[in-house]
Amino acid sequence: MATVKALKRPGGEFGASGRVPLAADADAVLALVADVESQPEWNRGVKAARVEEALGCNESTVAQTLEWRFLALRGAMHLRLRQSVDAAARCITTRLLRGTMMRSFGSKVVVESCGPGSCQLSMELYMHPSIAVPPGVRPFVGQQVRRQLHSVLTDLKAHVDARAGASGGGSSSDGGGASGSDGGGSATPSPCPSRSPSPPASSRASSVL
Repeated sequence: MATVKALKRPGGEFGASGRVPLAADADAVLALVADVESQPEWNRGVKAARVEEALGCNESTVAQTLEWRFLALRGAMHLRLRQSVDAAARCITTRLLRGTMMRSFGSKVVVESCGPGSCQLSMELYMHPSIAVPPGVRPFVGQQVRRQLHSVLTDLKAHVDARAGASGGGSSSDGGGASGSDGGGSATPSPCPSRSPSPPASSRASSVL
């Protein structure tokens, strides 16, 4: 089960942090999340995603179209992001280069191995709308950010569980994992020891997602 809480950020940014245990090898999950163009296959909030330019072996510029909802309103956000992948640390950071509706936007993902076929993914998400948010509305915006992060983590877990089921519940190199969470008597992966993800450095304003 995914857990999410509010994350205090400087400069009036809205933030959230969360974690979810996954029945898959840590390196496979890292590869899945880092695969920009496959994100619409598992993340309902991402309507389109593509790599615009590779900047080296571990950095690229990414174009994303995200769906947003707030109260009775909804629309599309078009963002250009810089994504960095640190395979050794199993860490992915993104930061906004430019985009509609946002002054800042980004995320940090850390995948921690809990043993063969089991891992825990932690994610931080933050954003700062380009328009002023009245004090009375800020709690609703913060709640929406937490809801958005919970949706990302829930979608990811469902996708990983489905791949595990399709592979027969055995451990596989493509992220199928050692056990699913829902069917056939398979066990839900045990969470790793509780550890808060380290916040991204403010100088690197670190999405997927």
